[in-house]
Amino acid sequence: MITNFFDSSLSNYWVKIEDTKQLLSQSTFGQAMAHVQSFLPLASSGMDWLVPALVGAVFGTAHYLLLQRAKTSTGMEVPMKR
Repeated sequence: MITNFFDSSLSNYWVKIEDTKQLLSQSTFGQAMAHVQSFLPLASSGMDWLVPALVGAVFGTAHYLLLQRAKTSTGMEVPMKR
């Protein structure tokens, strides 16, 4: 009884995810993103997420290091926006 409940709940969940994917892929935004993704390196092997992740890591690290540098050079705490 309990496993039947979870099985039906999970299958409904996956159906909702697939419906959402289909809806997004047919939207103008989804088509534009698919076009942009086709230009990314490694997209044919499903690794199209790698380049944006590396760019984000580089910018995040640079931002962190610049804040640390400003803090040590002035001797004051640099407020971070949250």
